[in-house]
Amino acid sequence: MSVQSVPTEAEAEDESNDELTEEERLLASIPEEYRDELSAEVEQPAASDASVEPASTPAPADVDQPTDTPELDPTAEPDVGDESNDNDEDPAEEVTPEADSEPEPESGAEAEAEAEDGDEATVEDEVEDESSELGHNRNLPLRSGSVSLPARVYGSFVDNMTTFHSEGRLVFSDSGVNMSAPDKSNVCMTDSTLKPEAFESFAAPETEIGIDLEKTKDALNVFDAGSEITLSHDEETHQQSLGDDNLSFDFSLISLGYLDEPAEIPDFAYTVSFTISTAEFKQMIKAADMVGDTLVFAADENSQCITLSAEGDTDEVDKAFGHDDVDINNISDAVSMYSLDYLKPIKKTLKGTDEVTVEYAENFPIRVAFEQHDGALETEFLVAPKIPSDS
Repeated sequence: MSVQSVPTEAEAEDESNDELTEEERLLASIPEEYRDELSAEVEQPAASDASVEPASTPAPADVDQPTDTPELDPTAEPDVGDESNDNDEDPAEEVTPEADSEPEPESGAEAEAEAEDGDEATVEDEVEDESSELGHNRNLPLRSGSVSLPARVYGSFVDNMTTFHSEGRLVFSDSGVNMSAPDKSNVCMTDSTLKPEAFESFAAPETEIGIDLEKTKDALNVFDAGSEITLSHDEETHQQSLGDDNLSFDFSLISLGYLDEPAEIPDFAYTVSFTISTAEFKQMIKAADMVGDTLVFAADENSQCITLSAEGDTDEVDKAFGHDDVDINNISDAVSMYSLDYLKPIKKTLKGTDEVTVEYAENFPIRVAFEQHDGALETEFLVAPKIPSDS
């Protein structure tokens, strides 16, 4: 006869505990007088958590809804700042928003500042790229064109410009073709213009190109002075062609980024202005070079006389010009001295001219202007004065 053991109260409690959850077992181990109170405290945080949870966790609506767009500068171009920032910013400093969240809205002032910075950087980058890749300045893009003129006329133009320059900008416009620039020492400025009547044909839009003046001068020596030559420049190849029906040179254009901007001739208030024969002017420069290194221009309003003189350590030379010798347009008392290092090269450009217009003021630059080829070519030089040191 088998006797079944009756489980003790402790064993029965252990078996029932196996079927209970951990929380129930925990409550079962606590004396009954504390269970009700503890049970209420444990349930209360659960209710509290339910009420607090929405406040601590952002609602999905906040993530999915678009944020307010900051006010942008109306002058800013769309998408300009993004491209610049991708290229220029340090990736370590970038803040990349998560894929499923929108970036935090910026204040209006911050957004405008960012937009302006992006626009400015990008515009500068575009200008640099355009200048280096296309070889033109930021004002006049390179456009293909072609002009024809007598070789001797273009030769005089190039000779005048190579007096103080080895390269320069050719500016094409409705007024013809111009080149103007100061020399490297900034003592002398040259401005020369081929007027519309200098050309047999002119089919060039407004543009600028950079050319090697020395190479052009050498090439022109190959052609007969009386032949008609054609200058053409191509925006695709960035080359200039120079030639006639039988012979043609192709030269690479010089990037305008390496050349000075076209110089604007200052409008000085000259107090002395006169027109002298080319022969007399060249004679005085040659005579002055025999005794010294400068040429002095002295005007006397009372006597209506202009004297050109030079003085060396032991020798001197001078010559006075009145109304019978030169055409005096304007005169007042003024004395200025100019270096022969600049006047002598100018003298060599006066081929085919009958007269020269000279203008100056005391201790101001002197202007030497003349026309060639029946007025088809106009050239002027400005030379800064030499200020004598007080002894």
